[in-house]
Amino acid sequence: RPAVCLFLQTKLVRRRTVLPEQLKDLYGDANVAYARQNYDDVVNICMSIIKQAPFVPEPYRTLALALEEKGDKERAFQFSFIAANLKPNDPAQWVTLAEQALARQDEKIALECYSKAHRYAPGNLNILFSRAQLHRSVGNLKKAVEDYEAILKELDPEDSEKHLSLSLDVAKLCHEQKDIDRGITALQTAFQIAPSMIDANAVNLLAELYMAKDDYSSSLQIICDSCNILDPSTSGEQGAMSANDTTAGSRSAPQAWLMPASLPIDLRAKIIVSLIHLTRTSEAVSVAAPVLEENAEHFGDVFLDLAEAFVACGHHAEALPYLAALVSTQRYNMAAVWLQYGQSLSALKQLESAAAAYSVVVSMAPTHLDARLTLADLWQRLGRHDEAIAILEADVSAGQDGGLEDAPDGADGSLGGISLGGGSGAAGVTAAQLAVQQAVQVVMTQDVRVIHRRCELLYAQRKFNDYSDQALTLMKFYLRAVYHKRDIHVFGGIAKCRKRAMLVRSGMMENVDSQDPIVAKEQEQENQLSSDEWYQLLYQLCCVLAKLSRYATLQHLSCAAAASIKLLERAQDKNRRNYDLSLLCASAAYLNGNFVLAWEHIRAMAYKAVTSTNYWNMYARVSYNLPDVRH
Repeated sequence: RPAVCLFLQTKLVRRRTVLPEQLKDLYGDANVAYARQNYDDVVNICMSIIKQAPFVPEPYRTLALALEEKGDKERAFQFSFIAANLKPNDPAQWVTLAEQALARQDEKIALECYSKAHRYAPGNLNILFSRAQLHRSVGNLKKAVEDYEAILKELDPEDSEKHLSLSLDVAKLCHEQKDIDRGITALQTAFQIAPSMIDANAVNLLAELYMAKDDYSSSLQIICDSCNILDPSTSGEQGAMSANDTTAGSRSAPQAWLMPASLPIDLRAKIIVSLIHLTRTSEAVSVAAPVLEENAEHFGDVFLDLAEAFVACGHHAEALPYLAALVSTQRYNMAAVWLQYGQSLSALKQLESAAAAYSVVVSMAPTHLDARLTLADLWQRLGRHDEAIAILEADVSAGQDGGLEDAPDGADGSLGGISLGGGSGAAGVTAAQLAVQQAVQVVMTQDVRVIHRRCELLYAQRKFNDYSDQALTLMKFYLRAVYHKRDIHVFGGIAKCRKRAMLVRSGMMENVDSQDPIVAKEQEQENQLSSDEWYQLLYQLCCVLAKLSRYATLQHLSCAAAASIKLLERAQDKNRRNYDLSLLCASAAYLNGNFVLAWEHIRAMAYKAVTSTNYWNMYARVSYNLPDVRH
């Protein structure tokens, strides 16, 4: 009960925002000092008043004026901001503060000031317009659109010029935000309110919005209705004939379009694009005929739009004149245009011209890998195999064997300083690591797809020596975690992924799943080929190495592949892949004269497939060559 009584006795304390009587004379002295330009006295007097009446706005305003006269604009703005917050119902002071904040390049405070001004003067459209422009300048397009739409709701319908201007701004912002339907609604409303004010820019923007949502019928209709153009498809038999014109070949009776001489070329281009996408190709070609007579240097964007529309609908023959005109200009003589030109020529089976166009693309953009690969395919189809290989070649000397030479036939398993039989030598390990590093560097500076395509071309032309060097570069990169390991044959006989994982955790084999950004880039390059493509490359390379009698390289490569976690874990049939890799290791070791290693692999396979006659025959053949006669 005492607590309740205490609560009832509590009075609401209000902040005193009116200057007390005892301070009015002192405030009058401040005004007199300001009139006499004694700004230091003004500052001292106002600070004294603020200490005694901190919630009264007048001394803050006077103090801000004195500080501004002294040149301290930063503190002047701060005290003006305090004064405005103490008496916030004056929208004019908030607008002034917003302008000062913009002068200080403080857009955040300016937006806050405009919002306060709009709160206390909601009917002032100038404030709302200023805030919308500020939202637009800082990139907050969604808020800008909301402000513009609020202005449109308050505008007098008779003020059609402002309505159309704001609607165009809203439509442009919505187009930038990909909010197509909102922009169309704004312009449609403007077209209804101010039909007499509609100009070519408004029609062009509305048609572009319709085309952005693939509504080509509406875009064609709005242009025809606004520009007094008669669509021949809407009249009698010509409409039926036009409906049957669905391909480029049906041009026997093109429809007659009568275009006004004053029609802007942008609107004509949109009519053509709409007709193309509506499969009225013959009409589009006839309407586009005058465009080809224009200067491509000045109207290159129109030429490019028409070419892209024809190409998108598969009409490459119709796109060629526009692309040919573009590449002959100075402004549009770019790699992207040449690439489009080459794609159209290739689609039309004009291989020589397509190869010439792609050659220009490669010269302009040497790092465009897809262009290089396509150009190599074109040279290959034309029978110019050397040029196909040359376009894919770069400085690959670093990736070739890296100083590792084949051991002589019948050697004990050493490969360029890498002892496969457990020999010592720090220099050999350094050479092996250097070879892998060089291979990684070559692949990262070029591209896996380019080198792989080069390998395919070399193999198709039976240039096996060059093929083996290029393919080895790729395989050293793919097997970079294990290729440089000493005694790599020890890992090749491991049959289960669980044991491989134990070796990874123990550090005997490298874990390639690192979070290092460099490793991530290497992994990205590696993933450009699938696991099956890597295995197919390995198998093909092993066959070539055997044909070239490079048995020591074959043995080391096959053991590294068998030790790789990736080749086994990414296979669909892991058991089958494991047997294939073990058989590959056994065959390579047998060809290299390492019968002990071959015997270890064959024995493991024969014990697991006791009914396989082939494995036991191989086991007997290998055992016969062993120095130990007990087998």
